[in-house]
Amino acid sequence: MEITTAYLWERGECGNNEDSLVLLQARTRRGTVLAAAVCDGVGGLSEGETASGYMAEMTAVWFHKELLPMAEAHKSRKCLYRSAVRLLYETDENLKEYGRKKKIRLGTTVTLLFTIHDRFYLIHVGDCRAYQIGKKTVPLTKEDGEGRFLHKCIGAGIWETPQWKCGKLKKRTGFLLCSDGFYKKLQEDELAVCAEGGIEEKILQKRLEEAGRRIGERKMADNASAVSISVQ
Repeated sequence: MEITTAYLWERGECGNNEDSLVLLQARTRRGTVLAAAVCDGVGGLSEGETASGYMAEMTAVWFHKELLPMAEAHKSRKCLYRSAVRLLYETDENLKEYGRKKKIRLGTTVTLLFTIHDRFYLIHVGDCRAYQIGKKTVPLTKEDGEGRFLHKCIGAGIWETPQWKCGKLKKRTGFLLCSDGFYKKLQEDELAVCAEGGIEEKILQKRLEEAGRRIGERKMADNASAVSISVQ
């Protein structure tokens, strides 16, 4: 099973880009292992770029130190779940400690999807989104908030169990992970073409860039970030 990827990272009119992305792939004896994440620093708190960047950095370390060895060892779904939750929990604790030392509050959302061979796993906190795209566009996440108010994030507030989902990878399907600055400016059909299954990388990248251009024309205030994954 072949996987192609693309990403978009656009700064809006709000100033600093407080979004961070992760996109990593490796070949193992069990096939391709992939990790993709979109992290969005929480507006209204301090140092959003620090929070999202740290979450992305911790995810990259986790990919190499934990996910790849677990994939090689054929670890169970429960082990993968515990490891992913521990990643988010430790990041949450470290950001809170950083905030206490600097006397600030900071936080980030995170939507992390990883694949091992023919299965996908998703862990999520916040108001970014993940979609599975095939014959229909299916949301894989629920927003942890209402309107303009975010109820859950990593780094600020009370720790709560993140959303978790897993399933089988299917050929000619795709996944789209994106920040609210991306999906709020696009219709469902425009989102779907950004991660259609069976698409070559250069075409996938072109489609994301075209979506970014349309978002810019629609007076993008927020940062717009996305990762597209196409399964062939």
